[in-house]
Amino acid sequence: MDIDYRPDDTVKVLIVDDHPVVRFGLQQVLNDEADITVVGDIESGDIDSIEKLVEATRRTSPDVVILDLELGDYTGADALQQLHGKLSGIRVLVYTAHAEDNYILQVAGLGIHGYLLKGCSTDELVAAIRTVHAGGTVIDPNVAGHLIHHLSHKSKLYKDTGKPGQLSDRETEVLACLAKGKSNRAIASMLFICEATVKFHVHAILGKLQAKNRTEAVSIAVQRGLISLEAHR
Repeated sequence: MDIDYRPDDTVKVLIVDDHPVVRFGLQQVLNDEADITVVGDIESGDIDSIEKLVEATRRTSPDVVILDLELGDYTGADALQQLHGKLSGIRVLVYTAHAEDNYILQVAGLGIHGYLLKGCSTDELVAAIRTVHAGGTVIDPNVAGHLIHHLSHKSKLYKDTGKPGQLSDRETEVLACLAKGKSNRAIASMLFICEATVKFHVHAILGKLQAKNRTEAVSIAVQRGLISLEAHR
């Protein structure tokens, strides 16, 4: 896609990363660009940082937020969910070391505009910021294959079943654990998956069942016969 980029349009960038060296390095690189300026950086590490991020976006009105996915007590996906509806006009570029499916799928449906791996060159990062700001989308080549595979599988599943809201086998397993009142950490241990993957599955379950919380999801699932409370006591 051709992007009508205007060199005189200064891009205001907010950096969200829990590594001080990364934040410092990004500031040095980006502030050297005549058309990019870093308006702030957020040091994450505790849950209060989400509120700091909300306040920072209001105060600095950045054009692009560079967002890491590992942020201490919370993840980039958590931050995106909290900021949903509060980032009007702001573009989000995920900048992470993770190319694994569970990280990609956590944020794939949360309104991001780019996904770049930290192994990329500074030129690639700068170009990605400009492209995202101009209305384009940037997906790291090492991530694109995973995302396309997921979307293709998802499309095939919907076509085969005719039921877009149908739970996968793994989601049903997670739901059964929720019915037992298990925490994300306990579910991860029981199913031999990471906690971030559990969070992704729970988010997907709530969306598919149109439930507001875990308790409601379990109630809806029992009513529809997706799980049996007796079988999971």
